[in-house]
Amino acid sequence: MQRYDWGSYDALPRLTGRAPGDQPEAELWFGAHEAAPSGVPAPDGDTDLAVLYEANPEALVGADAVRLFNGRFPLLLKVLAPTKSLSIQCHPSREQALDAPPGTYVDNWPKPEAFVAITPFEAFAGMRDYDEIVTLLPGLDVPELSAIVEWSSGQDEPAVALLEALLTLDLQVRNSLVRSVLGAISDRDDDPAFAAVRRVAQDFPGDIGLVVLLTMTYLTAAPGDYVFVPAGCLHAYQKGIAVEVMANSDNVIRAGLTSKAINIPELLRIVRPRSEPVRRREPVGRVRDYGSDTDYFHLYAVGSGSEPTPIPGAGPRIVLSLLDSSTISSGGTSLELASGDGAFLAPGEEVTVEGTGTLFVAATG
Repeated sequence: MQRYDWGSYDALPRLTGRAPGDQPEAELWFGAHEAAPSGVPAPDGDTDLAVLYEANPEALVGADAVRLFNGRFPLLLKVLAPTKSLSIQCHPSREQALDAPPGTYVDNWPKPEAFVAITPFEAFAGMRDYDEIVTLLPGLDVPELSAIVEWSSGQDEPAVALLEALLTLDLQVRNSLVRSVLGAISDRDDDPAFAAVRRVAQDFPGDIGLVVLLTMTYLTAAPGDYVFVPAGCLHAYQKGIAVEVMANSDNVIRAGLTSKAINIPELLRIVRPRSEPVRRREPVGRVRDYGSDTDYFHLYAVGSGSEPTPIPGAGPRIVLSLLDSSTISSGGTSLELASGDGAFLAPGEEVTVEGTGTLFVAATG
């Protein structure tokens, strides 16, 4: 469990059948990332998935996955429960992570990611088309913002130039600009982003990220909807509950709306303004294949049902039961998973699931 200040006090406890505690709970991790590997109960003493993987990688994930992922455990599955905006952030590609100065990233792996909404899930993801930005921002009638947009439009990469101009403003100029922009949208609802930005401003007053959000695309994913966020895609998740799958990385570069360290030069190096999220509606059927937009992972879900159904995917898989219990079985062995319980399936295991819960399945791509 990751207890960040943007998390919810009751969403994850309610989802996993626990009483709320005195700290917010933001992310529940399932995997073998070195920062927070999942615990594994064992008769001779509890251990964790990272220890088991290090002891015998091929036995755990198979020789193919060890080769394809250069010896790194391939997947990380999470449940997210934000109640206020996450930072404006971007994740690197594999090449960008390797090319970065030492100490820039916590690991040398890319972090493409995707989520499926459990409740309505709000996010800013991807940048608006620059022509739309040129229409929207000057239309706020804030002269200093219009001047920045006009200057940026003459640069080789206008969207990146605009981000750089906003993020590197002198503090006094920045504060004045944010006040003027918030005043300009205070009674406007002709763009769905305006209300969201006003809400974020309550938690981050004066942050230049409030203006940056207006250059981004605001979306709401309905329960069951899938959103893929590729490397280089600027984003800031807002609120709701979602299941998230990603390559096994915790690499984040932040540029605003956070008390954590920001790295504007690195964000400007890795951001890709035309890197856009991929959205898909919930597939029909008990076994739901959300498709794969990357070689790193493939996400499925299996809905409730009393008949044993084969768990989809091949190779190593992490499965997670939510919304009620699920029973997974292989041969003569069964394991009951309450809502919030996860299990790891080694490659080659033929496993079925039945029960009243929804089983999310993270497989390699």
